[in-house]
Amino acid sequence: MKLAFKNVQKSFRDYSIYFLTLTLSVAFFYAFNAFEAQPSIQALSENTTSAARSLVRLVGLISVVISCVLFGLILYANQFIMNKRKKEMALYQLMGARHTFTRNLLLMENIIVGSLSLLVGLTFGILFSFIVYRATVPLIPLSTNYGFKISLSSLYQTCLSFSLSFILVSMIAAFSLQKQKVINLIQAHRKNSVIKENLNFTIVIFILSLSCLGYTYYWALQPSELLKHMPMIIILGSLSTYGLFKSFGNLLFFWNQKHKPRFFKNLNPVVFRSISSHLSTTTKIMTMICLMLLLGMGAFATTSNMSLTIKAKVDSLPYATSVISHENSQSNGDLNIHVISEFNTETLSSHNIISYDDFKNYERYHHLESLKVDQFPILIVTGIHDTSMKFPQVDLAHDYTDRNFPNLTNMEIIDGPLLIVESLPEHSSSPLTTINNYTHETTPLNNDESTVTIQRAEMMLELQGVILLFTYVGLFVGFIFITASLALIALQQLYSSKEKAEDYLILSYMGATQSMIRRSLFKDLFISFGLPLTLALIHTLFGLRIMEVNLALGGLNSISYIPAIISITVCLIIYCIYFSVTYVLSYQTIKKRSLTH
Repeated sequence: MKLAFKNVQKSFRDYSIYFLTLTLSVAFFYAFNAFEAQPSIQALSENTTSAARSLVRLVGLISVVISCVLFGLILYANQFIMNKRKKEMALYQLMGARHTFTRNLLLMENIIVGSLSLLVGLTFGILFSFIVYRATVPLIPLSTNYGFKISLSSLYQTCLSFSLSFILVSMIAAFSLQKQKVINLIQAHRKNSVIKENLNFTIVIFILSLSCLGYTYYWALQPSELLKHMPMIIILGSLSTYGLFKSFGNLLFFWNQKHKPRFFKNLNPVVFRSISSHLSTTTKIMTMICLMLLLGMGAFATTSNMSLTIKAKVDSLPYATSVISHENSQSNGDLNIHVISEFNTETLSSHNIISYDDFKNYERYHHLESLKVDQFPILIVTGIHDTSMKFPQVDLAHDYTDRNFPNLTNMEIIDGPLLIVESLPEHSSSPLTTINNYTHETTPLNNDESTVTIQRAEMMLELQGVILLFTYVGLFVGFIFITASLALIALQQLYSSKEKAEDYLILSYMGATQSMIRRSLFKDLFISFGLPLTLALIHTLFGLRIMEVNLALGGLNSISYIPAIISITVCLIIYCIYFSVTYVLSYQTIKKRSLTH
């Protein structure tokens, strides 16, 4: 126990990024689960629609996914610590220590660091949960009757999950060290990669990956294609990303070899050799980091934008109440219209037909500018224009599809192409729909199965919970994936800092100054952090456009780019934090190595 405390204290710098990763994981996990346990959210799920209740249940499923992601992050962070301490474990064995001693020592050290990070993480998790609760109070119509609650079930779940994770991770690390020979533990940090591919093959892979990625973007941007072929698009995009990282690292190596005079300025050869070696040996993890950044930024931006879009659509509903009957019922609303809905089986498109008298009532109600009418039929589009909309194939006297017209009802499915005729036919094979719109809340006189009532106030109340949960899930999932991916990059670079220290030590003997070493390290880390982030930003920009195209098919047109800007800004802020911590710790490792010689 005493030796474990001394080791943790001695290796505080090495454990700092591990401790930070564990603390953030605990805080996020508790805050995510505690939100569902708040009395106002539980009341919301009991008093709203099945959609809101389903989203509340979905939070529990997402919690399982998040716990798996955080477990993988903890496992990788623990491997970083073990890789830095392999030589120390080898020395214990050379001194006669048994495997049980090193295993118990590692277990005690993980318990110490894990317990401290669990305590600090829960403290920050409760604080973060309170901040999130206060920020979302205005969005919850029922929250005025409830207060903030520290969830004991979430505390228990977090402690149990992370305690098991710490123990399992420690056992994995201990058994992996036990299987390795002492000589391999001593020389583990000197293993370098060798570029085996030739230049022509690398160029072909790079061009092929770039072409496949461009085709994937084009394919997914077509309406409905993402929904039809999502698995293939994801696989093709992932393979293209993997190929780009793999070939770019090799291209950098070959370019460095061919243009030596240009790269021999300052310490550029060391920087580019390090980057090419890093990309060649960590292609899989870099691909995963890039895709995690895409998921993080995309989840936050998409869900936030959907929340804003849903709220704007509900706020813009033109009627307090819409009563839709599929029978020729009594007209007693403030705006009464009759439409015939026709469906074309050849083009798989539908449109409505309305009489000119009803359309004049529609114009007067919305204070619209009167259309020029000298002959019929006339074609307009009510509601939102859909890019994939198909219009009726009839000879038109006037076409006003370039203008915007208000919704016919509060139910958007009724809207779309509207054909205005002089009068409706007396006998039609298509069903007649009677629409009564009111400026006040009301209920229909004959509320049977053929009658549908949509009230604006009721929809606002019900969708408020959906909007809240969309924003909440996107915020946490995005934040966790962004933090986890950048933590992986930081751990990678900190692990390789010991090998870099050896290289910079030799360079200092050859006359390299500390300022040159600092600049070289800064370039190395900046490019290593920047490459996956740059490609992830490109993926995210195209991904948001792809989601916008597909959501528009359901009438959820994007109304703001602010969520995308916020998600990218948050990612850059977290990037700067991890980059700064990694740079400081890496430089201290290099400086400490040079001072000991």
